[in-house]
Amino acid sequence: MSREVPPRGDGQSVPRTGFRPELHGVRGLAIALVVLFHLFGQGRVSGGIDAFLAISGFLMTLSVARRLEDGSLRLTAYLSRLLRRLLPPVLLVLTAVAAAGYLIGPSGQQAQLVRELRATLLWAENWELIASQLDYAAAGPGTSPLQHFWSLSVQGQFYLIWFVLLVAAAWLGRRLGRTVWASALAAVCAVTVVSFLWQVLVLADDQQVAYLHTGGRLWELGLGGVVGLVLPRLRLPRALRVGLGWVGLVLLASCGFFLDGRELFPGPWALWPVAGVLLVLVAGTTHAPGSADRLLHLAPFRFLGDISYAWYLWHWPLLIYLLHLTGKEVADLRLAVVVLVVSVLLAWASTRLVEDPVHHFLGGRQLLTLGGTVGVLVLSALVASAVLGHLDARERAHLAQAARPSVDHPGAAVLGPGWEGVLPDVPPVPDLSVVGQDLPEVYDLEGCVNTHRDTPESALPGLCFLGPQDARHTVLVAGGSHVAQWMPALRLVAEQEGWRLAFTEKGGCQFLPRPEPGSQDPEQTDSCYAYDENLWPLIEDLDPDYLFTIGTTSRPVEGEATPEGFLIQWRRLDRLGVGVLAVRDSTRLQEKVPECLERTGFDAVACGQPRTERLRATSPLLEVAELPSNVRSVDLTDRICRPDRCRAIEGNVIVYRDTSHVTATYMRSLAPFLRDALEEAAPALF
Repeated sequence: MSREVPPRGDGQSVPRTGFRPELHGVRGLAIALVVLFHLFGQGRVSGGIDAFLAISGFLMTLSVARRLEDGSLRLTAYLSRLLRRLLPPVLLVLTAVAAAGYLIGPSGQQAQLVRELRATLLWAENWELIASQLDYAAAGPGTSPLQHFWSLSVQGQFYLIWFVLLVAAAWLGRRLGRTVWASALAAVCAVTVVSFLWQVLVLADDQQVAYLHTGGRLWELGLGGVVGLVLPRLRLPRALRVGLGWVGLVLLASCGFFLDGRELFPGPWALWPVAGVLLVLVAGTTHAPGSADRLLHLAPFRFLGDISYAWYLWHWPLLIYLLHLTGKEVADLRLAVVVLVVSVLLAWASTRLVEDPVHHFLGGRQLLTLGGTVGVLVLSALVASAVLGHLDARERAHLAQAARPSVDHPGAAVLGPGWEGVLPDVPPVPDLSVVGQDLPEVYDLEGCVNTHRDTPESALPGLCFLGPQDARHTVLVAGGSHVAQWMPALRLVAEQEGWRLAFTEKGGCQFLPRPEPGSQDPEQTDSCYAYDENLWPLIEDLDPDYLFTIGTTSRPVEGEATPEGFLIQWRRLDRLGVGVLAVRDSTRLQEKVPECLERTGFDAVACGQPRTERLRATSPLLEVAELPSNVRSVDLTDRICRPDRCRAIEGNVIVYRDTSHVTATYMRSLAPFLRDALEEAAPALF
């Protein structure tokens, strides 16, 4: 069944491919690396997916080019083969994920899960993740159970793009008197080079998009295709091929230990795993004692190759849902071993009982395969859209209910002096299914909310205005999401007092200058520093009375502090005659509050943490030796936390929508207390 190398021929024909045990084995190794690094790699990326994509490009290019050459390529047969091989295990896993998401998944993630189910069915999960600004994240209880389908979506899009590319290249080549081999090689080389250059020169500005972008991944698939087409022209000595095989295997297996692909791939460093797997393919089957291909032909690697596709599909959602059920942020050794064993068993069972039988049953039944596939996909997409519409309507209703003032949900009013009421035994608001979406309304505005992604475009601030243009006082609200979270309360105060608010935000950023060497200030992305620098001309033109921003930070290691960079910015504002309303930042919890409340049955104490775990006894802003004279401290911590503990629910209102951001509903309950604090700090505004 195996052979040493593809037939050499005249070097101008497309090689015939047969079963290659080293290819089957290295495919199993690549997926094993992916799974093992997901379970034990602390969020690092192994390079296994990059290798898997290169293998797909190798096989796909040879398959289509060979059929183009002998005239046997038919679109219906091509699509039927792809769908027969790819779709059955996908549908099985998606059904299991949908059921798990409904029965045991976080209720607040159901709408996003349905969106991703629909996107995955349409082979567009990578674009859904990009559009939703969901980063490729390490496994955690709040991570998408379908996140790993991004690579299969890239593959599916590649199969369609490559079919059109190679058919067009062959047609043009025949008109120019070129062989299919030469035409295919020219087209594949061109796309590969363009994709690589585009990735390096354009997409590299946004690593999170680049990681998921089809255009930035085509070069990995294309390089596999180039090697597949060039391989018949290579005549390498057996000893050299043995050496290349081992070099390739070592490169592939070692990549994840030396590189963190999540930060570097699919840029030039992705050549490490891609080159590794392609060297194994160039080496081919040597049958030499002690060769890499002999190792890859052993039973364990053959078994991994057999189940590799299903194993990849099963392991990730199993890991995510077990993390959610156990309340763990990361997998410990015991949980990782459980996921490893169970995912292998599920992969073996689904391969033997679903994938192989369906593949054989549909063999030769092209119309049944295509018709059934179209029917299933269309019906599933329609059902997903209908469910999504229902969930969106429910979300709007729950958020509208939470926004209405209620004596049963006093929120911050129960903390501090003056509360004499009795809390009724009613469910807290917002509903758990929507608490993660209980955001400030300003996030719906256009032109003033910048993405957290590190891109040049996100460094250009814009302003949105709320309130009368002829207002006596203007307050600028600027910073990151921890400043924006105060807008529901601040907006109510501004409406009451007739102020004009100017708002701008860039997620993940604080109002800091670029640090000097040795600075202890929090590190930010280049686009954050550029955003802050670009904000100064807007401030000078606006000439606000005050800047409302955070005055402290709370970090796991350093603790609560007022960074020196804040003081530098505030002194510059002082020279412009602008005051600063510096609000103490909210604390940061260990676990996402909605998931914790759902897991513990609304245990507000267990889902909080001791106040002193992240917060000091007094605001560090009050301890700054030389605080600029234009700075006014605003501290509402006593209306968010009790003296001993920051709880997840106060006054029948859920306080946090994640680990650190206060819900818009709770913020609105803070409005009267924020007004009192602002009047004390800046009486000239009132």
